Amino acid sequence: MRKIVKWSREKVLEEIRAFHKSGRPLNWAIVTTEHRYHSKLPLAAIRYFGSWQKAVEAAGFVYKRLIRKWSKEKIVAEINKLNEAGEWLTYTEVYWSHFALVRAAIRYFGGWGKAVKAAGFPYELIKKMRQKESCLIGQRAGRIKWSEERVITQIRLFHRFKRTLQLKEIMRTNRKLFYAACGYFGSWRRAVEAAGFDYDQFLAERKWTKEKVISEIKALYKTNKTLEYKKVFRDNRKFYLVAYRFFGSWRKAVKAAGFDYDQFLPKRQRVKEKIISAIQAFYKGKGTLHYREIWKDPNRLYWTACNCFGNWRNAVEAAGFDYDQFLTRCKWAREKVVSEIQAFYRDKGTLRHREVLQYNRKLLQAACKRFGSWRGAVEAAGFDYDQFLPERKWTKERIISQIKAFYEAKGTFRYTEIRRDSMKLYAVALKYFGSWRNAVEAAGFDYAPFSSRKKE
Repeated sequence: MRKIVKWSREKVLEEIRAFHKSGRPLNWAIVTTEHRYHSKLPLAAIRYFGSWQKAVEAAGFVYKRLIRKWSKEKIVAEINKLNEAGEWLTYTEVYWSHFALVRAAIRYFGGWGKAVKAAGFPYELIKKMRQKESCLIGQRAGRIKWSEERVITQIRLFHRFKRTLQLKEIMRTNRKLFYAACGYFGSWRRAVEAAGFDYDQFLAERKWTKEKVISEIKALYKTNKTLEYKKVFRDNRKFYLVAYRFFGSWRKAVKAAGFDYDQFLPKRQRVKEKIISAIQAFYKGKGTLHYREIWKDPNRLYWTACNCFGNWRNAVEAAGFDYDQFLTRCKWAREKVVSEIQAFYRDKGTLRHREVLQYNRKLLQAACKRFGSWRGAVEAAGFDYDQFLPERKWTKERIISQIKAFYEAKGTFRYTEIRRDSMKLYAVALKYFGSWRNAVEAAGFDYAPFSSRKKE
């Protein structure tokens, strides 16, 4: 399984030298079209050196010497050489074996077909002739006369530029080569091995079985001395998913391999022990382990316990307590509601709805259930509910009295004064009387002396 490459300046230089040693050019276009692994090399080079050219020069090469300088005359000469060698001049045939030539032709002539025409060859006629020819097994393959040597040569060229010989890739990009290889060698594997490659290295996925998964787990333990799922998932994700597919979970796979999975979770086990000791300490201090009480704990004990044990009940039972003893429900009756309301008033000095909702929601719910509303319960307990209201509703009479009180205090009814000192009174006056002038006049005052408008 492919390992994750950790790039560094030294790693980039090492890969550039290895790439050049394999006989492949260090041109940007060639390197960026390499299959999978090497396509990341130029990106890493840009990251650490600023550009691909600087990275190549840092590896000890003269970048300008590595770049072939093309011209229209050189391109035409290369096309003539291909024709003399018996190569087809169609785009699909030349692309993989002469990639740099195709790119140069596109850059200088605007397209491969135009470059072929500039070399004196009828490109459209060549394409039609190529389509009329057929392969030995009936597939459309053009003028190419396949042979065993030709198939082997094409396989090596394909590997040189694609860096893989996977069946999936060959069927996607060069299906005619695949059919020719099967026609001469019987199968694609035999053709690849005849070309000097080990076909197993190109297999997309290993054929796993439960026995192979178990042996791989044992090998991982010998190498890493741990089977913690986070480490395996990070370093060998594909194998982790294979084990999950065969056994249902990584824990079951480890157990099937003969290991105790809990030994690889020492940190989590220590956390569980801390949670249990914290639950026992909470019980000694509060005398209860009801979840509503534990919610108030600022140390987030409830959520930590649920994360480690699945839920609060499991955590309490793991600490050695019977959780059901903390779930005794209070059976509310009308007499009990009344007595609780009276006790709440003695304790808080108020029976406002907001206060009860904040400090004893359970009493509020029981009162509404038994008496229909909180007002009905308070009045049944012998109290006048209106005295606990924060403020009575506005009426016209109350507004007029407030206007008179404002005049006694300020000595004016000016619009700016009332908006600055008593905006609420101004707003309700507008609501009930339509305007501030109407409200002042309804209170028995003449608004004209306080108006800012000048008389004509």
